[in-house]
Amino acid sequence: GEPKETTAMRRYTDGFDKYSATGQGLLLWGDTGSGKTYASACIVNALTERGMLCRFLTPQDMEALASREYSAHADLLEDLSHRRLVVIDDFSPVQKSEHTAFLMYSVVNTLYNAKIPIIITTNASLDAFKNPATQNARRICERILEKCFPVEFHGNKRRENLRNTYGIMKNELGL
Repeated sequence: GEPKETTAMRRYTDGFDKYSATGQGLLLWGDTGSGKTYASACIVNALTERGMLCRFLTPQDMEALASREYSAHADLLEDLSHRRLVVIDDFSPVQKSEHTAFLMYSVVNTLYNAKIPIIITTNASLDAFKNPATQNARRICERILEKCFPVEFHGNKRRENLRNTYGIMKNELGL
């Protein structure tokens, strides 16, 4: 059978209209390589195929935008307000700079107020979201926990798949 996480992601996608009505998103947390980013990309692809506008933001996108002028922030927030779903990939409760923390809060707050679902992927523990180190992080994490149902991803499927691929190639190459 299919892993529990995969079934849950499929059910979220199938029931998206219901979740979207209330702005209910997901917090996908767990080890590196456990499939969080892949799962969120699959959801974005499925919803995009159904004609829904989605946006996938990486930490690099956020860093680049945070260092730009305020008008770039306003343009991003305007763009996000027209999306049906936004993914914030590889989120950390501790931001690299004050600028990034401010932009991240603005993004989360804009989506929260507009009832636009967010999917957050993170390597941080659920405890790190429940007990953030700073006041800024607390403001962001409280909003995320209020609107994003936490789903733990287990294991490192990427490493496992790599081992399997190497094993198959080793046999095929006669090594």
